[in-house]
Amino acid sequence: MLFGLVTAVVMARGVAEWCWRRRQAIAAVLRRAMHGLGLHRLGTAIARRWPRLGRWLQARFDRRHALGLPLTALVVLAVHLLGLGGQLVEELLEDRDLQQLDERLHQGLDRMREARFVALFAWLTTFGDPQTLIACGLVTAAALLATQRSAMLFGLLLTVGGSQLATLLGKYIIDRPRPALSTAYEAITPSFPSGHTTGAVAVYGFIAYVLARIAQNPRLRFEVMFAAGLLMGLVALSRIVIGVHYVSDVAAGMVNGAFWVLAGVAVSEWLARERR
Repeated sequence: MLFGLVTAVVMARGVAEWCWRRRQAIAAVLRRAMHGLGLHRLGTAIARRWPRLGRWLQARFDRRHALGLPLTALVVLAVHLLGLGGQLVEELLEDRDLQQLDERLHQGLDRMREARFVALFAWLTTFGDPQTLIACGLVTAAALLATQRSAMLFGLLLTVGGSQLATLLGKYIIDRPRPALSTAYEAITPSFPSGHTTGAVAVYGFIAYVLARIAQNPRLRFEVMFAAGLLMGLVALSRIVIGVHYVSDVAAGMVNGAFWVLAGVAVSEWLARERR
């Protein structure tokens, strides 16, 4: 099992490396696709008829600053994640198929729950414990405060606070029971969504944004983002392996955390731009 995990990490690294090296080519393909859809002609027609609206749209798709195309992409992705999370909740409440699939996957993973493998993931899950995340958040907040990056500090507070509030509401409104115990580990709060996964994605995702934003070396940015993504994925997987969450709980936690990271990044960029 450990060999399979290492192999998966190496493959993920290879795919991420390939995408990173070809990011310019991928961006060029996307620009050609947008051009082929005729969006530039639509933008020109709008600018002629409604100049103020045209200027606003042009600014939203400007690649030269963070409040242009990057912020537009963040907002679109956040809205998509919000819709995805809502659909997941709806299917959980109204569709027995999802619950049955969760149960089959939970039981099917019993063959992976060998003692040493479970012990490894029990250690990995501590990176999503509230104590660990609070410590990381406080250190990051202190560093942002000391370096006078108040815009990022506000984004961090929004990301962490929003994700935790959404998690608590989801847990106690949906009130989903935990899976039947498969290991010695247990949890007392409701199961949906995974709080460890949400917290890991929110905290480590925003820290990765801060480090990547400050770093001048593009290669260092890639390493930071990959390491953060790997840590988030391992925490999420650990909750399934030690048997305290269903797969859909973890998926909802990742969507929840990612949405609030995007919200925090968008607010941070907007505040920084306003102050400049």
